[in-house]
Amino acid sequence: MNRTLVAVLLLLPLLIFSQDKTETIERTKKAGVLDYQCIGNGGIVLVHAYVGKTKQGLSYTVKNVAADFSTRWIQDIKSNKANSQPKVVASSSGKMVFVMDGTEWDAIKGFSSFNLIRFNEQGDFIMKEFGSSQLYNEELVAAFCDDERFYILTATNPIQGQQYANMVIVSASDLSYQKMRLELPQKKANESKWLFAGCENGRVFLYSTKVDEKLGTASHEVAEVGPDGKVTRTFILEGSPESKKFIQAGKVLRHRKGSVGEVQEFQEKVDANTQAVSYTETVSSFGDVCYSNGKFLVSGFWSSKPSKGVKDTWEGLFVRTYDDMGRKEWNYQMAFTGKLKESKEFKADLPSALHSYDLVDNGDGTNTLQVPYGTDIFCWTLEDKGKLKTSDIKKYEEMQAAYCVFANPGAPAGLNGFAENLDPKKLKNYSLLEISSAASGCILLVEDSNENKIYLHWFNR
Repeated sequence: MNRTLVAVLLLLPLLIFSQDKTETIERTKKAGVLDYQCIGNGGIVLVHAYVGKTKQGLSYTVKNVAADFSTRWIQDIKSNKANSQPKVVASSSGKMVFVMDGTEWDAIKGFSSFNLIRFNEQGDFIMKEFGSSQLYNEELVAAFCDDERFYILTATNPIQGQQYANMVIVSASDLSYQKMRLELPQKKANESKWLFAGCENGRVFLYSTKVDEKLGTASHEVAEVGPDGKVTRTFILEGSPESKKFIQAGKVLRHRKGSVGEVQEFQEKVDANTQAVSYTETVSSFGDVCYSNGKFLVSGFWSSKPSKGVKDTWEGLFVRTYDDMGRKEWNYQMAFTGKLKESKEFKADLPSALHSYDLVDNGDGTNTLQVPYGTDIFCWTLEDKGKLKTSDIKKYEEMQAAYCVFANPGAPAGLNGFAENLDPKKLKNYSLLEISSAASGCILLVEDSNENKIYLHWFNR
């Protein structure tokens, strides 16, 4: 599973914890953690196999863990899918958990068919099969949920130059569903398909990016969809940097809690003769829109010249917030300095697909912009009014395509103390999979590749 490991790692310096509890999950060829999902209030939902594959299917456990490490509920599931690849989606409150139990997960289309399992607040579950008659055979944009409904947002391929968005809305009470083509403005070649920005209290927010590369400008059209699938309003958010700067393409390390699906910001092509990889940016790569806690956050890279695709530069980042009605609140725009300003990576030597950043909601009214570069992660934490609170450079070590939490010199004393009790030779085998934090504590999901174990650690605040 693709996770934004860099982004979650950088939350660690904000936390001062001491470890209280640990749970160990054995990882074998027949068992291990299959999927996981953070909950907005600091908990985590785990799906892990405890028996392994059988002729009848896969047996696995779904466990809902609260922020204080107490178990809300735990349920054993016997799948009738011989090669099950369960995907978990949880509401921000943790009251509703859905598992998509299907096979042959496709990065573009998701599952062609699956059993949808709904767990309520007590852990009681119901199940229903979804196949070709219930689903759209289209690109999966996102699967997400709230406390009342489960949503599947898909996008068509261009039809006569137009792109359409469709949605399946499933009731959490009985898994009844309705399919509908959303009555959204149609999108053309210089506009992205409709993407998922956020979901809150039965309101779904989608956005589409429009770019004028010659002028170096971008804008985002936002649509609010009600619980009945009807579009209630649309409005425009400005997506360009200020001070006569220009929008630049890049990859956003999105860390959307509670959703499944990937944004195709770049199209990858491999030369059949040389095996060289090239990237073509899509309109979706020009900035990001996220809806969280009643606000829209628009962000992106900027440059002093419009993007040409050749000898481009990435000179800084901007973030802007709008209220629930789309009214601008504040703007923060900064220029790279030091290593980032001088680095070849942020000049024309690499394609825009390899330039990335993240915007993390810290849960306390602040947001942190993060840019990974080399063995450093550059951080700028902004207060609620867009004022710079702190700027820092954190260290991380890359281990087996993940990021080792214990080897991080910037980690809090409690975590570093925990690491000191481990054999230094084993540190390289430890990789942070996920972190979920709240006022009551912090949960770490950590993998030990050498011992074939996954640990669920809880640190009390």
